[in-house]
Amino acid sequence: MTVGDEVQAGDLAGTIHPIAGPSEPARSVQFTQSGLVACQRAPALTEAGDCLFKLVVDVA
Repeated sequence: MTVGDEVQAGDLAGTIHPIAGPSEPARSVQFTQSGLVACQRAPALTEAGDCLFKLVVDVA
């Protein structure tokens, strides 16, 4: 996914790999709404509740 891409609710946004070790399973994260990707978080440590993407959506 990159800035300018159009996404649909349910599309894969990414995969979070725990730093606790390889025995922890990776978790897939899906978009909860459709829209146009306006920006995305740089690859970095993240935790529950962090913003990964911002979407531009039609409100009309």
